[in-house]
Amino acid sequence: AGLSLEGTIPSCLASLQHLELLSLERNSLTSTLPTELGLLSKVVYLTLYANSLEGSLPSEWVAMTNLVELSLGGNKLTGTL
Repeated sequence: AGLSLEGTIPSCLASLQHLELLSLERNSLTSTLPTELGLLSKVVYLTLYANSLEGSLPSEWVAMTNLVELSLGGNKLTGTL
């Protein structure tokens, strides 16, 4: 369930080097996906579905080599994976 978060995803989340799960689904997050999240090399699950995120998937995210599940549906994203 959502946390009623609004605004952008803070790029400072990238400083959480040992983060394995980031779940921000069902909120009112806007703007684009921060390129800095690509620094989360240990993240396994990243769920951002059901927000109002725009733009495309940053190429920097290929550095998330442990990523098993990426959930982005229900946003206004463009481009290909």
